[in-house]
Amino acid sequence: MINVLPNGLTGNYTTEDCKRLGFKLAIYPCTGFIPAAVAMEKSYAALRDKGTDLDHCNGWQIKDFFERVGLKASWDFDRAVAEETRSEINPKKYEEMQGHDIV
Repeated sequence: MINVLPNGLTGNYTTEDCKRLGFKLAIYPCTGFIPAAVAMEKSYAALRDKGTDLDHCNGWQIKDFFERVGLKASWDFDRAVAEETRSEINPKKYEEMQGHDIV
């Protein structure tokens, strides 16, 4: 196994380099967070300098972000549970509860 960090001690090996060197497993632990930090830095700089970050959004809306990171599926599940709960429980039940009944 080889641990490849950008500009690290092991060198900037590609996956093909690692195969050629005989490694069966190569990990690239910075693959997500360093590029994300660089992108955020550019976006915040644009907001500061130009007053907008639109050039860095690639046409995405917030709903596109939610779908990409799985929040839409999570919210759909929550909505389904809430609807099921509402259909099974009489809402008046909660209106009639006393404070000590809730605990």
